[in-house]
Amino acid sequence: MLTRLHRIAGLTVDYAAFRSLNFWHWRHHVHASTEDEVIAYGDQWLPVSTEEYYRQPQGRCPLAELPVQGGKPQRITFPSPHPCDRPENNRVGMDVFLSRPWDEAPVMIFMHGFMSASDTGYHLWCRLMNQRGVNAIFLHLPYHYSRRPAGYVSGELAISADLTRLAEGIRQAVKELRLIIDSLKTAEPPRSASLA
Repeated sequence: MLTRLHRIAGLTVDYAAFRSLNFWHWRHHVHASTEDEVIAYGDQWLPVSTEEYYRQPQGRCPLAELPVQGGKPQRITFPSPHPCDRPENNRVGMDVFLSRPWDEAPVMIFMHGFMSASDTGYHLWCRLMNQRGVNAIFLHLPYHYSRRPAGYVSGELAISADLTRLAEGIRQAVKELRLIIDSLKTAEPPRSASLA
């Protein structure tokens, strides 16, 4: 009986989620990829290794230059190493909670959920990490928060029937995260801390 209720609840939530996505996309008549477009995109990348597909092009992330601000959030932006179809989305945005110098505290990177509407909870988690001796970064994923094109809801373009945009958005996020991690490696933060 309980399994059947879970199944019904899951189907109801899935139905509501996908209907709401349809509503958001219907407002702007979002392009839906054709079968030929998806096949062409797949054929383009099929012979390429995963490492090559996500290879990070040259880029610069200015994390090392930030002054310690006692955990107050500092918004930084920089050009994405992998531009996509919307100019607003092509600048990486993140809120950095730097309570100690990079080489004195480990770092935790927070990434939000799909179509996340508020950063309040994420900022709270970042502050809690600071109190426990961990620097924190809240990363704005493609098409969300500071990267949201005008007239769209945060994340509306991240997942849609435009499968090429979806794949390129994921690729963009992975490349940006790699760039951030490489930037942090040069600052040599410790790998762990005692979270008292």
